[in-house]
Amino acid sequence: MTGGRRTEIPKSDELSTRDEILKTTKCFSASGKAGRPALDVMTAAVKRAVDDGTSSGWMRTKEQIDGGPFSQPRKLLFEWPAAVALVELDLARMGPSSEYDLDYAVGHELFRYENLPVRIQTAITANTAQRHDLTQMLANIPRYKNIQQQTPQTIKLIHIATAEARVRKLIPPATDYTYQAPEVTALRPAGTTTAKLSGLDKPGNGQSLPSNLAKTGRGYQKAGRDISTRLVKFLESQLDSKTECVKTQTRSLYSTVEHTENGATTEYPKMESSGAFKTVASRARQWGWVMDDEVAGWFITAIQGRRELRNWYDLLPKDDPRSEDNQKHEAWLQTTIEVVVALAGHKY
Repeated sequence: MTGGRRTEIPKSDELSTRDEILKTTKCFSASGKAGRPALDVMTAAVKRAVDDGTSSGWMRTKEQIDGGPFSQPRKLLFEWPAAVALVELDLARMGPSSEYDLDYAVGHELFRYENLPVRIQTAITANTAQRHDLTQMLANIPRYKNIQQQTPQTIKLIHIATAEARVRKLIPPATDYTYQAPEVTALRPAGTTTAKLSGLDKPGNGQSLPSNLAKTGRGYQKAGRDISTRLVKFLESQLDSKTECVKTQTRSLYSTVEHTENGATTEYPKMESSGAFKTVASRARQWGWVMDDEVAGWFITAIQGRRELRNWYDLLPKDDPRSEDNQKHEAWLQTTIEVVVALAGHKY
């Protein structure tokens, strides 16, 4: 470790040969007598580098991750070290960064991770391993022995969804919840952990929703109707083999409503509550639902649209009466994230 940075392991073809080192450099004692050759010093340095790069500790730089024969993926035995290693790897691979910035980003990401529901934690770890082609790193951990192979579209969806997951906090003494916004870090892509208004003016009192956000709203609402329709169609196709009790309970989770737009009226199944939406998702997965790329695309549209609208509402002045609905917008976005994890996250 030099200059506040961890050891970087060079590629083997970048190392000097033993003869080259012995010809050019020797170490000398304080009295000026020739000491042990510099090769011994280099050997010690390489040993430290190998220990650093292959230990169960940090994986900090791109050189350590991708640089040479000593940076092969480790197989870990426990869930928390695996989660830590993958968070660090994910952030390190975003590009060059100072030790301070990386430590700061890793610290906040691990705090968020540690306070999320276990199912979302598991989805984050499995998804990060798949994005970096490191599922073998988790092979010795029981719940990750058989990670379901995802399509690139589904991998993208789970990454987008879990990046938006916020820590839920109970507001005592009531039973309401609030969602803690994630800290902004320089390593996170813009628009994933911080509000981004895409050039919109900061909202003020009485300002109506900007026209492009209204369009965004219509887009994610249509995506939501398409998702509900597809899910309910699947559940209905499975009900013939179920008991009357299960049929009745399942159909109580949604109701058929009409939607009118541009003079055309269509019907779609509307979920009775956020809890009903999650139950529908869990039941669909249990009954054999497999996420396809079309539905994954609808979810991406729904989450990104909801996020953009949420971010706009987050910037409303505190005395604006519309800010009272912030938690409702956030709660529905978090429900959608939980539904994605229930439908397509790692099943263990």
